[in-house]
This record gives sequence, C-alpha cells and structure tokens, in this order.
Amino acid sequence: MDKNITKLITQSAIRNVVIGLGATITHDYRKRDLTVVCLLDGSLVFTANLLLQIRIPVNLYSIKVSSYEGKESSGVVKYDGRDLEFCKDKDILLIDDILDSGLTLSTVVNDVKNAGAVSVRTCVLLNKQINRQIDIEPDYKAFDIENEFVVGFGMDYNGLHRNLPYIGVLKG
Repeated sequence: MDKNITKLITQSAIRNVVIGLGATITHDYRKRDLTVVCLLDGSLVFTANLLLQIRIPVNLYSIKVSSYEGKESSGVVKYDGRDLEFCKDKDILLIDDILDSGLTLSTVVNDVKNAGAVSVRTCVLLNKQINRQIDIEPDYKAFDIENEFVVGFGMDYNGLHRNLPYIGVLKG
C-alpha cells in the first residue's frame, strides 16, 4: 500500500455493495431492455464489476468524459455529446465514479434525454456529501463519502492509482 494513501473502503466492502446493486438493478430492469453507459475513465472498473452482477441482457456503451484537472474540478465538462444516437428509444443507466458538484452527471443526463432516451437513471460508486452546484441525486449509489480526494478502484490522481483494489484517500 502507498504510504500517501489511507484506505477508506475495502475491496470486500466494495464487492458486497456491488453484488447488492446488481441485484437491485436486475430487479428494476427485469422487463426492460437496459443500456448501460460507462462514463470513462474513472467508472470503468466499477462498471465492469457491476455488469458481472446484473443478471439480464445489457447493451454497453462508453463515453469519455472529464472535468477534473489534478485534484480540482475545472468547472467544464469535456466530452463529445454528439455521439449519443445509441440512446434513442432506450432505457439508459449512466454509471459514474463520483457524484460531487453534479456538473458532469447533470450535463450527460440532459444530453442523453435530449438524444431521445426513453428513461435515464444514474448509478455512482461514490456520492460525496457536499453542497452540490447542481441539484441532482443518484438513483443508485454504492457509498456516501465526505468531501475527500479519493483514488483506487478506477479513480486516479493524474493517471495513477486506478489499479488499487480498494478506495483510498490521497494525502497531501
């Protein structure tokens, strides 16, 4: 373990919660065709683990989205929202790593709705307990956390630490 990282959520805790989320999503979409959209890069590991627990057929797409520079949000959501034709007439589940300010998720939710999705729900690995800039709450969440900068399980600091099997707080 890196001495600059304090473990916040263990690998086994993540596994247990993901199993429960998978069962809930399976139940909620049992009579619908589900299309999952992974918001890259941070939610890749979470999405992959969650998909293994969803027991219905799933279409999978990914969108490269970014709004962070280092440890801070840039305040600008960067992605090409023009490639959302696959959302038309679909039930969409957007999967993201962290919901904090709400800017990224609300931007993508609105764009997916405008692309003609039948329904749009959200699932996040981490729901930060902060005052959001935009009023949005996830439909599904794995964990609530305080306002700390976290890495691991797909989340990074300048490209590093994504491969940690747990979630940790980066010190300094």
